[in-house]
Amino acid sequence: MQLQVVTPTGTLIVAEVDEVTLPGLSGEFGVLKGHIPFVSALAPGVLRYRSGATKERLAIGAGFAEVAPVDATAPQGKVVVLTEAAVKAGEVDAVAARKLLEEAQAALKAHAQTGAKRTELENRAKWAQAQLAL
Repeated sequence: MQLQVVTPTGTLIVAEVDEVTLPGLSGEFGVLKGHIPFVSALAPGVLRYRSGATKERLAIGAGFAEVAPVDATAPQGKVVVLTEAAVKAGEVDAVAARKLLEEAQAALKAHAQTGAKRTELENRAKWAQAQLAL
């Protein structure tokens, strides 16, 4: 199946894969070739994919995934990930990620944030943690 990862700055990945694991809002979920079509919101985290014996990982921000049905352009199906940010494992700036994590955690501790502001801070922390997990 085809995997596409798209950010506001452009397409990061287009690859033929056998399996994709994504960080959904309610936990991780996997997609195999021929999966039933659906759309899901994504939490910041680690996206993993496999093509044969080769395994790859990306840190992704919040976004959405569409598992598209089989068609002429994708005979095994397609997974399209639209995310606010993504970085490949070998391209993580660990110093910047640690700083972002520390700032987000400090802001969460310093203020009893609720609603959208708290979600934004939590997503920043998860984005940083995903990068550091690579």
